[in-house]
Order: sequence, then structure tokens, then C-alpha cells
Amino acid sequence: SAPEPVPPTTQGPAAPLPTMVAVLDTSPTPDALRAAAERFPRNVLLADVANSVTIDDGPCTDPAAFGDVEGIHAARVTDGMPTVLDHGLFVAGIVRAVAGDEARIHLVRVLSERGVGSLMHILHALAGLPRLLQGPGAPRHLIVNLSLVAEVPSHAVLMRWLLPETAANADAMLSDMEDAVRLLEAMSLPLRETLDWLIDRDVLVVAAAGNHGVTSPGIRHATQEPARFDNVLAVAATDGAHRSAGFSNRGDMIVMGDGVATFGGNAGPDGRLVALDGDSGRRFDAPIGLYTAPRVGASDADNATGWAYWAGTSFAAPIITGLAARLWHQDPELTVLQVMGAV
Repeated sequence: SAPEPVPPTTQGPAAPLPTMVAVLDTSPTPDALRAAAERFPRNVLLADVANSVTIDDGPCTDPAAFGDVEGIHAARVTDGMPTVLDHGLFVAGIVRAVAGDEARIHLVRVLSERGVGSLMHILHALAGLPRLLQGPGAPRHLIVNLSLVAEVPSHAVLMRWLLPETAANADAMLSDMEDAVRLLEAMSLPLRETLDWLIDRDVLVVAAAGNHGVTSPGIRHATQEPARFDNVLAVAATDGAHRSAGFSNRGDMIVMGDGVATFGGNAGPDGRLVALDGDSGRRFDAPIGLYTAPRVGASDADNATGWAYWAGTSFAAPIITGLAARLWHQDPELTVLQVMGAV
């Protein structure tokens, strides 16, 4: 007998899953984020991020985990230095604003509220990221946003911190400093190898180029690690007129050509972090993003809106991350290198 006719289906092809974006940065707690959304009810993006962004609940969320690190960086974490706990929230908000529902964002705390961390914390978090692509309904692709840099101390700092006994002997000092620099550069090898391991698993890594700017007239500072690494998409910053931002390191164009630039602004008169009051009509050449602390930056202005201006390659990078997430969502068959090329 003839086979039974098959009724036509009304379902089209399954919609592509959102791209997973892991932002490794500072982070508020989920409770603090929800409380901030209630405090600023007119800030629609803040409410959206509070409802849609997952905040990591791993070991790096405990503030006590950063005690030893902050002790080492005591010069950076004096009582008078404002916290940058909202740095990661600012970054995640930009990704959400650019990518919308085409990205699923996971904010992973690897830095203290003063913006310092350790290689151990970062490697631990990076090694655990592939789990975000496991389980039913998990996204197919992962992008890692690193709005952070791994810094090697300058020769002057090495001389003061590591080699005080050789300061009077120029030849000995130079020899010892060269050994110390080689040692410190070798310390970045685990980070390079961990990122290579992720990239080999079709993970796209986007990183900020750094904010050291111009080292001498006409010479812009080289891209910092990890943005400098091959196959990491490095992001430099431009100002609102599409010129190189004064603070930005150059993009990584030397070997792989894996560098881009997009809007990161320029520092305002009160530093790189300025409150958006919504009343004065003043505008600054900087991205606008989420900020929840009661006082804002060096200006010490009241935070009345949950918004602030903040300039830096840190905030150029998530624009590119959000763009890449949309590209990958629109064409899930693209490889990592093809997404980078499309960007």
C-alpha cells in the first residue's frame, strides 16, 4: 500500500543559539547588582544586565582571595584610591548593549575591587571556561573578553624593588636586571599557553591593547599582553573623531595583523571616570556605561543615574566582543579566524 502522507511542518530551522561571552574582570556580587538595579529604576540597561548576566560563583568571588595580591601591589591600593569594582560591570554592560540577546554573558571575577589580581586566579578561571559550552542548550561558541593587562615592572621599578644592593654598580645592576626581566617575561608563558589551548578549541579571545599611550613623541607604546599574543584579537582605542586616543597603546599589527581599533574615548578633565548627571548637558569624549558605586571616580561626584563616562581600551574591547558575538550568531559556521577577519 502507499505510505501515509506526511503533513507539512510549520516549524522552520532552529534558531542559532546565542554566543557565550565570558568577561574576566572585577565584579559586584549578584545581590549587589540587583540592589543597584532597584536603586536606579530608570536605568533600563542596568535592570537588563541584572536579569540576564550570570555572575560567577567560583572561588575568585571571595574578596579575601585577593588579600595577598593587594599587599604586593600596596602602592596601587592605598586608602585614597577609588575602587574599580564596577569595571567589569561597565564592560559587561557594553557587551550586552551591542550584542543584545545574541550573546549570553557570564561575568567572572578574577580581579579585586582595586583592579589587581594574580596569574593563578586568571589561569584558574580560563581553564574552567569550556564548561560553559557543556550541557543541553549550551551555546556552540565562546568569546573571552580580557579588559585587563599582564604587566611586567619597568627597569626603574625592578631596580627599586628587586635589586637595591646593586644600584651603586651599574654593570652588575644591568646584568641582574636583564636576568630579572627574562625571568618575569617567562612568567607570562603559562598565560600564553592557556590562551593557545582555548584558541585551539575554537574560542575567540578579545583583549584590550593597554593604556600606556605615547612613550615619546611620535612613538606609541607597544601592545600589552595578553593582547600582544598571536591569534588574540587586540583592541586599541580611538576618540570621538576617529583619531588614536591619547592613552591607547597601538593595536597588534606587527606579525599576525590581529589588531583593530574602535571608540574608547579620551580622558575627561576629571580623569577617566566622570559622573553622568543627566541635567547639565555636559558631554565627555568617552563611552557611557553602568556604574553603581555611590561616588564616581576622582571627581567624587554623586552617582545619581547609575551611568558614568569612562575612557580606556578596556571599554573599546567589549564593543568588538559584542560585534563578534553578533557575527557568530548570524553565521555559526564561521571559524575563529573568519570571525576575526569579519570584524
